[in-house]
Amino acid sequence: MRLREKEAMKSRRLSRPACLTTLAILLGAIALCQPGCASRSGIVSGQFEIFEVDFEPKSLAIAPDGQLWFTIEDVSGGRVLIGRMSERGDIERVPIAIMRNLDVIFPNYMIADKDGSLWVTAIAFPLALRADEIVRRSPSGSISRFSIPTLRAQPEGLTIGRDRVVWFAENLGDRIGRLSSNGFFHEYALPPLGPRPQGYSGPYGVYEGPDGSIWFTVQSRSCVGRLSTSGKVDLFPTPTRDSKPTGITLGADGRMWFSESGAQKIGAVDARGQMEEYAVPEHEPSYITTARNGDLWIADHGAGRICKFAANRKSTCYQPPNDDPVYTLVEAPNGDIWFTQANISRVHSFWFRFKTHAGVIGHLHLH
Repeated sequence: MRLREKEAMKSRRLSRPACLTTLAILLGAIALCQPGCASRSGIVSGQFEIFEVDFEPKSLAIAPDGQLWFTIEDVSGGRVLIGRMSERGDIERVPIAIMRNLDVIFPNYMIADKDGSLWVTAIAFPLALRADEIVRRSPSGSISRFSIPTLRAQPEGLTIGRDRVVWFAENLGDRIGRLSSNGFFHEYALPPLGPRPQGYSGPYGVYEGPDGSIWFTVQSRSCVGRLSTSGKVDLFPTPTRDSKPTGITLGADGRMWFSESGAQKIGAVDARGQMEEYAVPEHEPSYITTARNGDLWIADHGAGRICKFAANRKSTCYQPPNDDPVYTLVEAPNGDIWFTQANISRVHSFWFRFKTHAGVIGHLHLH
């Protein structure tokens, strides 16, 4: 399936309460530490540039050419969209599917591979009775859509493994999915651990380990899992109960680091399944990524902050101009941190006209 990319939109820099505003605010980062931290961090300054948008951005990806891409949790004019932002803040909305009746998908998480392709997990409309998808946008702009075999899988996080294989977490399907470069799926079911609790939430974050194994988080089971290269699945419970592991990444020390959104902690697990946990100042640590210098950056979904966890175990939190929930973040080639925030109930006019999807794309200058 191919869609032409002719949906360019120039964003205007306007004053509040317009739907896109740019702010450059010099703020002091609040250095916080909970009991159990190694030590208190010093106060660091950071400069935020904020772009308010009239849609809800979620996941971010930076392509090899440096372009910033993001998913849009909205359907506009019957089109399913992703977007990209220029260095000047101009927004271009790019269609990846056309909605017909209830046949609609909602872009969720996104990642860019080395050749510039974008891969997106997409969730089908609940009443559509159709499969969720993995969507690929090639560097030339062509769109390929792959239907996940398990119905109602609800794909969340994804990662690019060796040989350009796409791995993804099936949050409701309770599986780890694999999409090969030739478009074939293989799904790996998690081993049963008793009856599912009410409101069950399965695999969420996923990332490739240094030996090629696929590591993932399982929220409701409060464990981290490993899928070996031979296809064996192991689950390792976190030391803290009800920790709700969410994001996961490969740390500079070779261990897999993960956030615990229910415990105000992050954790690290080695190849043997041995874990350590560290208290952090985040109210609800969620997305986590590793910077090129080895620092861990964590999205605080609960308090709307961006926090750094350095190799010396010190935490530093930066507060954007607003405290909307932070969804995801990514490191730019120059070391700046880009992030998304969303507030689905924000009022955008004095006439009480609600924009059901409204949010922020911003970045933190660190240099």
